[in-house]
Amino acid sequence: MGKEIHDPLHIEGDVESIPGLGILPIITTLAAEKKTEQCRFSFLDGAVENVGYEIHVGKSDAEPEQPLCKINGTVNDGYYLNSKTWGTYIHGIFDNETIVKQILNQVNSSVAESINHTDFKEQQYNKLATLFRECVDMDYIYGHLKI
Repeated sequence: MGKEIHDPLHIEGDVESIPGLGILPIITTLAAEKKTEQCRFSFLDGAVENVGYEIHVGKSDAEPEQPLCKINGTVNDGYYLNSKTWGTYIHGIFDNETIVKQILNQVNSSVAESINHTDFKEQQYNKLATLFRECVDMDYIYGHLKI
């Protein structure tokens, strides 16, 4: 979403620099180490603690006037340009009910969203597991696994 992406260490390939979409005024430089960790964060200076996970290789250079999120109460994350244009390194951000409600309220304030996304995802995984067990000979698979 930023202006440019730099890859001086050739993490993603032979191209050292490429233009981005130019939507956000940031430049991202890829690094050797990938950050992957669960986090707790506030969204747009909100008091509600949300959960997600940070995944990225490198760092974006801009320090926005208003970061999108504050990770663990101290680390700025993301870039907030306006209510319809922002970006973050936090994955699973839309699994948080307060964030979904805030976005839906921008479209239609009468929308009542009250789904517990964690429970909903767990129910869907259980449905998938049940279907898988019904369609696959698990005894056959377990019998051929080498432990």
